[in-house]
Amino acid sequence: MQLIPRPALAPAICLVCERAYQDGDQPWVDTLSNLEVYVITFLTGRKYVCDRCAAEMAEKIGYVDPHTVRSLTVQVENLQKRVTELEDWDTDLRQLRRLLDKAAAERQEEVIDG
Repeated sequence: MQLIPRPALAPAICLVCERAYQDGDQPWVDTLSNLEVYVITFLTGRKYVCDRCAAEMAEKIGYVDPHTVRSLTVQVENLQKRVTELEDWDTDLRQLRRLLDKAAAERQEEVIDG
C-alpha cells in the first residue's frame, strides 16, 4: 500500500464508500491491488481507499491522527518541564527549611546559654 495524491487508474473511486476524488481531499491509499471478478462492474479495477474512509478505519481500530499526536506531545513536553521546575522548587524549599531549622536551633542555644 502507498499514499497517492489522487487515484489515477480506473475506476478511480473509493472501494469502501464509492466516492470519487474531490479537490481538497487528503492523499488516498492505493492498495496496489485490483478488484478482479468475472463480471465487469463499476468497481472492477484498482482498489483505492479515500482519505475519509481511511481516517474512519484508523479511528475505529484506535489510531490517533497526527495532529492530535503532535498536540499531545507538546502538552507532555510542557508538563515535563513544569515537573522539573517544581522538583527544583522542592529542593530549594527543603534546603531553606534546613537552614531555618538550623538558625532556629542556634538561636535557641543562644537563649539557653545567654
